This record gives sequence, structure tokens and C-alpha cells, in this order.
Amino acid sequence: MHDLGWHVLTSIMYNSVVHTTKVMSEGGVRLLLSLLAQRTTDKVLQQKGTRLLVLFSRNNNQIFCSEAMAVGGIDIILTVMHEQEADEEIVGHCINTLSAFAMLAENKTAIGIPRVIEFLRDAIQAPLYKKNSKFLGGIAQLICNLASNEPTKRVLAEAGFIPSLLATMSAHKDSLYAQEHCVACLHNLCSNIPEQYLIFTKEGGVGIVLESMIAYPDCMRIQEASYLLLRFISWETIGPNFAHKKGISVVFSGIKTHMKLVSNVIHGLSLLGNIATADSMHHGEIFAADGITLVIDSMKTHPDSHLLQLKGLRILWLLLYSAITVAQVIPVIVTAVRLHRDTKSVVCNCLSMLVLISKSPDAVVKKLLHDSCTLHLITELFPRKVLDEKQGRILTSFLETLAPEQLPTVERMPAPEYMGVLMPSGVDDPAKL
Repeated sequence: MHDLGWHVLTSIMYNSVVHTTKVMSEGGVRLLLSLLAQRTTDKVLQQKGTRLLVLFSRNNNQIFCSEAMAVGGIDIILTVMHEQEADEEIVGHCINTLSAFAMLAENKTAIGIPRVIEFLRDAIQAPLYKKNSKFLGGIAQLICNLASNEPTKRVLAEAGFIPSLLATMSAHKDSLYAQEHCVACLHNLCSNIPEQYLIFTKEGGVGIVLESMIAYPDCMRIQEASYLLLRFISWETIGPNFAHKKGISVVFSGIKTHMKLVSNVIHGLSLLGNIATADSMHHGEIFAADGITLVIDSMKTHPDSHLLQLKGLRILWLLLYSAITVAQVIPVIVTAVRLHRDTKSVVCNCLSMLVLISKSPDAVVKKLLHDSCTLHLITELFPRKVLDEKQGRILTSFLETLAPEQLPTVERMPAPEYMGVLMPSGVDDPAKL
């Protein structure tokens, strides 16, 4: 194909889904793959052809994958990768194209995993590619996309990519592209595989990931993938590194920066809850960083997310007998009950916290409870009959403590059972906290 032809095709397809789809409908993908398979020694054709593959996949991946699969496109691309392994540009285009394939669930197992693993394992360690952060980020993206499939992830995990991914992050700290794809890849590789977490921590992964979070606070993908990655690691394992890198402040910063993104806040609060659960020594650090205000702001910003409410309530519960400002907490709890009165886990945890607060001997606290929420709880919960027996006992106990004159005419119930209500391990009564 003449150079002018390549130029015209590239110009027509660049950033145009309509034109790309038209070229594909005329057999463009099949013709291009046929040329790549036949003219393996034509380096110019291989460079320009693989570039077009990237444009095809970027602009209409569904149709591109369907067309390519029909003519054995994956095998052709893998062959090009192996035969042109010394050409960084061609291999990079092939990796980006395979990443597009791997985004579709049905293609993850169709890609020749053994061949891909062998090539990627060599490429990510090869001196030829070590200085190219974009190339290494592309490798991480491909591994990440493949690892989102459970059976494939197991095979990839056993191939030993974690040390190489961490080495890439350490060597290319100034590359956002490499950092975000490596962190996401590490999460996918480690998720639900304890042995991989051990390798990750042994290779210094906690410190490296925290450094990435600090360096790129505005990158939501790095922040969220880091939360997901770190929250499943035992505190005994990550604690020293986390403390050394001021990890709690890093988590706070990420939540604040991306407060409007509910998934980011949920995962950040989940990690923060794990920290608070694992070691009470860090409660002071949470307070010093104004963590209570952060949790309350998060719950107020996303009142409709029952999962976020539960994550926030868990943290408030764990810190309830520390220097918490009850006046701030009570309205948040009441709001959570009212908005999620049909979600039993939220209602039960909110009521249990109110019972705990009501045990305070402080008259000011009791007045706050009495003035702000007793009537709300009665009018919102009892008439609607949304409480199960356990929740009813908790509410009755709270009202008996605080405002017995406002109890509705219901059968008196025994004292509440607290087991199973967001309790720290080994505590069966909030009064013992």
C-alpha cells in the first residue's frame, strides 16, 4: 500500500467512529490483518498497519474484535509481536490492540495466554524497553485487563509479574500513565489471592503505592485502585510502612480530592475503617487530621448510598468513645436512619450507636439526643413497622433510657443484644468500649 494510502486511511479514521466503522464494514480489518500476516518482513507495512489496528480498536472496539476474531486476528497479532520484538513501536501497537481485545470478557480466554505471558514477562524486564514508560504502562494495562477474569488472573499471578510492576513504578515515578496502569494491574493480580499480597508486601509494594498516591493526588484511578489494593492486606503487614509514609493523611487527601465520586469515597472509608479497626493507636492520628469531620462530610455528601453510610458508621462507631463531637454525629445518624429506614443493616447500626451515646452520663449529650432525634425515631420507625425484633429491642432500650414517656404502646422488650452490630472483636456490649 502506498504511503499516501496509509496517510489517507489514518486521517479518515483518526477520532472518527463513523469513518472507522465504514472502513471496517468494507472489510478493512480483514484486509489489514491479511497484509500483516503475509508481508512479515515489510517493516513499514508492519508499523503503519499495527498503528491502524490501534485506531480500529479505539474507535469501535466491539466491531473490530468481531471482525478480527473471524480471521484469527489474535494469532496474527501475537506472531507480529514475536517476529518484530526488537521494534518498540510495532510491539507497543500490538500490546495496545490486545488490551482492547482483553476489555471484552469473551476475548480474555481466547487470547493465547501462554504465548502472551512468555512475551510480556520477557518484555517488561528487557533492557530494550526499560526506559520507555509508555510501553511498560501498556504492558501493565494488558495484564490488568486480562487479570479481571478470574481463571486468567490465576495463571497471570503465578507468572511473577508483581516485582516487575513495582520496579516499573519505582523507575518511572514521573509517568502518570505507567503509575496508574501498574497500580490497577497490581490490584487485579492480588485481589483474592493471599500469596500475591505476600509477594507485594515483601517487595516493598505498600511504600511504592503510597508514594504514587502522594505524587498523583488528582488521579482518581490511582487513588481508588490503591484503596482497593491496600484494604485487603493485614495491618500487621502494612502498618510500619503505612505509618512511615503518613498513610492516613494520604487516604484523607484522596477522599477529599475526589469527594464527589461515591465509589472513591466508599473504598477510601473502607480502608480507613480497616486501619481504625486494626490498631486503636491510630485513633489519635485520625482525630488530629480531622478525620471525624471528613467521615461526616462524606456521609452528608452521599446520603443516598447505604453502603457509604455503613462504611462511615463503622468508623464513627469505632471512635465513639474517643474525643468525638457528639453534636456533629447525632444529626448524621438520624439522617442515615431516615433515608435508609428500609435497609436493616443501616437502621440496626444507627440505633446501636444511639444506645451507646445515650449511656453517657453527660446531661448535655442526653439533651442533644432527646431534642434532636427521639421523636423522629418514633414517628419514622414504629408506625412504618420496618424494624425486626432485634432492631425493635435496640430502639426500645434507647427510648427507655432517654425518654420513657415517649414510648409508644408496644410490648416491652428485653434489653438489646449487641452481638453482630459493628462491634470491635471481643466486645459484646458498647459500654465496655
